[in-house]
Amino acid sequence: MTKNINLFGKCLGLTTYWSQQFQFYNKNLFFFKKYFFLLNLIKKLIDKKVIFNIEFVFFLYIKFFISKNSLNIYISLYNLKNKLLSKLLNFLFDILNQYNINNLPINIKVFILMNFYLSVQFLKNLIFYLILKNRYTPKKIFNFITHFLKSNFNSSLISISKTGLKKKILLGFKIQLNGRFESTKNSMAKKINLKFGKTNSTSLINHIIFYEHVFYSKLGLSNLKVWLFYDLN
Repeated sequence: MTKNINLFGKCLGLTTYWSQQFQFYNKNLFFFKKYFFLLNLIKKLIDKKVIFNIEFVFFLYIKFFISKNSLNIYISLYNLKNKLLSKLLNFLFDILNQYNINNLPINIKVFILMNFYLSVQFLKNLIFYLILKNRYTPKKIFNFITHFLKSNFNSSLISISKTGLKKKILLGFKIQLNGRFESTKNSMAKKINLKFGKTNSTSLINHIIFYEHVFYSKLGLSNLKVWLFYDLN
């Protein structure tokens, strides 16, 4: 026999209940489109330091995770004072309130992590800091990053996988500076390579993080490439 379908209940469920609930299929979940782009907007604004006009802040990473009934915002920082911390939290909740996110049946939790570890976001902020604050040349930045990575060898990186949190150990790194970065009589581009530790790029147990930065100077273009090799075990 055919089943009777309550069309009014189905329409009510799709328009009211379904659109306001997070669907839980034993996996990490995402917002629907409106809030997905909102969270990316917040991340870009923080990354560009729009709200921080006092001093430089090192952001290691900013992640958004959705559990069954809560939105978790993880912000990992290297250095942040109480005044800037309150400014950051006020900025987040002002943006969320404008989109009426508090009307949703979820709990919003903000976690501030002060642990240091290497990441692409940290390297990006560090290079911009050396350029804007200290006026370092590409060669000086290459030497500084090399010394910095050597001094933080065997540091850890926390990542999230399907099976949960994983801690990765820095096994080695490779850094390369290519282009015109020195004022010499020879107008040809130069290349500097350096390897430290275990830098096996064909091993399945290694996780590689890559970052590239392009320098624009009076001498021409030059780019800095950094490979970080982590152990997955």
